[in-house]
Amino acid sequence: MKMDQKVTDPRQRLIEAAIEVFGECGFRGATTRRIAEAAGVNEVTLFRLFGSKSALLEEAVRVSQKSSSRRSDGTLPAEPGDPVAELEAWAREHWRHMREHRSVTRKMMSEIEEHPEISHSLTDGWDWARAGLTQYLEQLRDRGQIAADAPISTAVTVFTGALFADAMGRDIKRHAYPPERQAMTEYTQLILRSLGYVAAPRETNGAQR
Repeated sequence: MKMDQKVTDPRQRLIEAAIEVFGECGFRGATTRRIAEAAGVNEVTLFRLFGSKSALLEEAVRVSQKSSSRRSDGTLPAEPGDPVAELEAWAREHWRHMREHRSVTRKMMSEIEEHPEISHSLTDGWDWARAGLTQYLEQLRDRGQIAADAPISTAVTVFTGALFADAMGRDIKRHAYPPERQAMTEYTQLILRSLGYVAAPRETNGAQR
């Protein structure tokens, strides 16, 4: 692994190295020596900054999971404008991020039973994304664009679950998922349809129809 030489902060270098080494080697294989070498620092620095390998890996995965959720291109707007386009763009960005980090996620899932302390790191970022999606759908409900009794919590679970399954499983069982160029569109339309989505009335000559 070659570290980005533009990153000079040793803490950040260690976090990035830990993500890469953990994704390649798993918890057991991601030794402090290997992580430190990949980061271009010594083990003393690693222990000084994080205290233990477990603490470093927890922080590394937490940072990895949260990074896409908090970027502007992965966040829904404060006020819905074009729900179909906005939700599809949101889904595409989060799916892309999960695809990029699928090796780390798969490794974590395979080691949660042996190392339950890392389980919270796996879900922190996604919980934040789910909260944003829930709030967005609640605004659509309050505006009368989805049914008043729409099962928003269930819809969020189904929508995010579909994105996660697709991101983790597409390269394993490709035929089980819609073509990549259509998948986000179809998932978005299916969820909105299940919630009874109705587009907002358009203004014509200054008056609503």
